[in-house]
Amino acid sequence: MASSSETFLQLDAHFITGVTRPTTWRRKQLEGLHDLIQENTDSLVKAALQDSRLVPGEVLLELTSILSLIRTSIQTLITSNPSTKSATVDILGLYKQRQKITKLENPVGVVLINSHWAFPYSTTLGSLAFALVAGNVAAVLPPPTLSSTLPALLSKYLDQLAYAILTPSSLSKPHLHNIEALPSPSITPINIHPSSGSISLNSSSSSTNAGLSAVYVNETALKLKSAKAIASDIVQAKVAFNGASNFTPSIVFVDESVYEDVVKEITFAAREYGIGRTGGGEEVKRLVESLVENGAKVLSSGVLYVVEDDSRKLGKINGSLPFLMVTRVPSPDTAIDRIQGLSRLSGFYLYVHHPKFSKYITKFIDSTLTLTNSIPPHILLSSSSPTLSLSQTIITTTPSPLASPSTDKLRDVIRKANIGRLRVDEGPGTRMDFFEQVKLAYRSVQVVGVLSVGLGVWGVYRRFTR
Repeated sequence: MASSSETFLQLDAHFITGVTRPTTWRRKQLEGLHDLIQENTDSLVKAALQDSRLVPGEVLLELTSILSLIRTSIQTLITSNPSTKSATVDILGLYKQRQKITKLENPVGVVLINSHWAFPYSTTLGSLAFALVAGNVAAVLPPPTLSSTLPALLSKYLDQLAYAILTPSSLSKPHLHNIEALPSPSITPINIHPSSGSISLNSSSSSTNAGLSAVYVNETALKLKSAKAIASDIVQAKVAFNGASNFTPSIVFVDESVYEDVVKEITFAAREYGIGRTGGGEEVKRLVESLVENGAKVLSSGVLYVVEDDSRKLGKINGSLPFLMVTRVPSPDTAIDRIQGLSRLSGFYLYVHHPKFSKYITKFIDSTLTLTNSIPPHILLSSSSPTLSLSQTIITTTPSPLASPSTDKLRDVIRKANIGRLRVDEGPGTRMDFFEQVKLAYRSVQVVGVLSVGLGVWGVYRRFTR
């Protein structure tokens, strides 16, 4: 197998030829990925299940979500055209010029796909679809369980110029060090240095969101859904994909009036849905024991630990917790305060009955994704769409009537510059001077007084002229 330096140089050479730019080529690759999954589903599932931590249903869910992504990507290719608009533009207040502006999206080049064992296909084939639809070539580092199956299938369905497979043994020490520094999973544009074949990582690395996810169960939720159903939603989402998604619930806030009912069902569900799963092992056990020493209470142990504690002890945390924390709150405002004390959420799941109350709560919660009254399994596969293209603006103009403006002309433009100004307070970001407020209030009183006198005189006049 070629060394990683040779692989990166070959991919860069392929990209420079321009083979990836035509939309027809991109579409053919996406169609190939679609056929690969559809015609080899059983083989793909069998390969993934060599990792005993995975379950068939979740592997199939991954494959289904990739097919949906490919379908959407093909529609995007069909409808995507360079946007062009013509306009007369004011150039710095010096003169007006007719312009035609065209916006293009160009591929970034070579991207590095760093997979994750818990999501073997969405972080390889799914990430590859993102790269190909943008016109890039990709170096893919798949999980060990796919190291034999995936290369054979990709070579059958995709253009050999579109990708390369990396293995840990083919990576040079500098490249291995760079890749180990990446989040997992990630899709990262890389810069190739042709003279040495070395790589440098682009700062626009795209990975799954770093914040944890939280649930708030409002007391009104039990009018809509039973405590058992809510608990099942939460626990199934927690154990799915081995809890590796940043959209996996980590903390559950429950109103005090329904706390006992909901938490009781959560502990039952943790025992039921943990069957057949592998837990976090000794590392998670030691972490939970350290929490117990600080006042936490273990409600359920085994595959999934359910821990009762105060979320304020956690502070700012990135990523998902390896256990499920439950905490009681006396009111919705307290829940909002506690959630705001966490780092920015990846996912926020709200169980509530009244839509207006839902709007009130979500208004104060900063999260990438917010859902109410359910946690669909496919949501756990969600990730931000990676930035794998570079914007280009092409401007075609009429000749400029002014080659080099004089200093007098520029001073005149600055002197005459004018903007619209607010005179009254129109919300956040504007402020009315105290004396302006007094002046406005005084004038309002004057107007009301004059109107009152006028109406009084008119009433007297009508009375005596009847």
